[in-house]
Amino acid sequence: MANVIIRNASIEDAPLVARCTMAAIGIYDFSFLVPENEDFYRKMVEVCSRTDTLYSYANSRVVFIGETAIGCLVSYPGDNYIAARELTFGLLGFDGTDTECETEPGEYYLDSMAILPSFRGNSIGKVLLTDGIDRGLAQGYKKVTLIVSKDKPRLRDYYLSIGFKDVKELKAFGEDYIKMAFS
Repeated sequence: MANVIIRNASIEDAPLVARCTMAAIGIYDFSFLVPENEDFYRKMVEVCSRTDTLYSYANSRVVFIGETAIGCLVSYPGDNYIAARELTFGLLGFDGTDTECETEPGEYYLDSMAILPSFRGNSIGKVLLTDGIDRGLAQGYKKVTLIVSKDKPRLRDYYLSIGFKDVKELKAFGEDYIKMAFS
């Protein structure tokens, strides 16, 4: 697709990062600019506006077609995951007791990605994932990881086609996931 640009997110992109993160976890579908759960969305924007949280704009890359922002990927090193997770979940009101660690030190983690529905099916997700993989490898990480719900076999197959391999099963947010690694 022509005119695809990926850049580091800025603080002004925090509302987009919040919506994309909420879409990635299945609680927002881009039907409205402000999600139905407006209070949670406001908390997410606050979390995404900080530099010390998992879902920070500082951990995000935004993809554009021309001048239009159409999605983003939140990714980061797993080295400080536990402390950032405690802060992030605390700010969002989660206790996190039903969630195993999604990443660990020595890994670069692709956390949350979403593309606006009208732009899906054009390989933009693959371009954004490849950008995330390249960023992790360029930072010296030998392993780039992500998780996928066991209830989404087509998405798992998509990640397999890009070069990810199954590593282990884990519980996150009360659901069964498969951790996958690109190395």
